[in-house]
Amino acid sequence: MKTDRTVAHWRIGDLIDVLDIVSPPESGTMHCHPTYNIGAVLEGHATVESDGTSHDQPTGSIILFNVFDAHASAWHGERNHYFVMNIGEEAWRRLSAPLGGGRARLMMRGPIAQDRILFHMMLGLRGELLTRPEGVGFDDVAAIVDAVARRGFLSEADTTPAETLEAFREHLNEAVEHGEGPIRIEDLAEHLDLSRFQLSRLLRNAIGMQPRRLRLQLMVATAQSEIAAGGALSSAAMRAGFSDQSHMNREFRRTLGITPKEYQRVVRLEAP
Repeated sequence: MKTDRTVAHWRIGDLIDVLDIVSPPESGTMHCHPTYNIGAVLEGHATVESDGTSHDQPTGSIILFNVFDAHASAWHGERNHYFVMNIGEEAWRRLSAPLGGGRARLMMRGPIAQDRILFHMMLGLRGELLTRPEGVGFDDVAAIVDAVARRGFLSEADTTPAETLEAFREHLNEAVEHGEGPIRIEDLAEHLDLSRFQLSRLLRNAIGMQPRRLRLQLMVATAQSEIAAGGALSSAAMRAGFSDQSHMNREFRRTLGITPKEYQRVVRLEAP
């Protein structure tokens, strides 16, 4: 029997999106997220390509990705079920600061972990969202991030490439959070005082992506911010720099796992 693709979506606060995705077999395209992702494979089997290495994702796996970590996931089962939290930068700082004593930026050690305690905590969160979503809050996500740290999957960020890469990440986060419109690779290079070639090499070495692919991910993040702020889908596509709404739909679904219309429906339901 053919598996239909279905997506359930919840928001916790303003900066955490939670997705419950069921899908047929799907090939993966290299992409990244402007969020920290903690996910669980509930059913099926996948492989994820990250840092030039292919990682196996059987049922029961935990997936850990930091902001702008490039990866491509391919789903191989006839029915694949994936539950994931997408945590925005500001929320991540609030969640991780107490764990690092407020002194260091903390990152997750991924991309794949086999940990039954974390897996069952993710199952518990999903169960609560399905039965009484109004009772789920920031503290529930904090408990899972705390467990990620206690289970040894959180550490201080590597500062070796440091200044240029850190400035690059901060500039991307600011551009996305402030909704500055289409993000151009030329502007990123100029901001960092790099040539386009130097920026391309930095991206390839630091996050494994070419500038064009990264720009598409940033366009999706800009569209997401516009929709969350109440903007129409057509204006979100235009402001983010997509050629048309169909182009936005394809990249939005590829990056976030849901369509812009599905995302709009959820944020409107949760608007005060």
